[in-house]
Amino acid sequence: MSSSTSRRITRPSSRANTRVRVAQGNGPWHEADAKVFLFATDKARYGLRLSHMRGSLPPTFKETKGLTFGFVAETADDRSDGKSANN
Repeated sequence: MSSSTSRRITRPSSRANTRVRVAQGNGPWHEADAKVFLFATDKARYGLRLSHMRGSLPPTFKETKGLTFGFVAETADDRSDGKSANN
């Protein structure tokens, strides 16, 4: 058994009056995001976003995978032209 799943406890479930196995410890989580801006106006930038997630989430540390994509619209209220805010 791996170290993250070797210590398990059981807790009563309120839904079906059964016991649910709950793991104690930590599980890995990895996430990557990418944004590509296709065009911009004076007020906003528009583009696409792709995100990939993989890992295990508490309380049962079941393996989780996800892939999301969508449209992005960010307002252009930043007037620093990409310069650091600490200057």
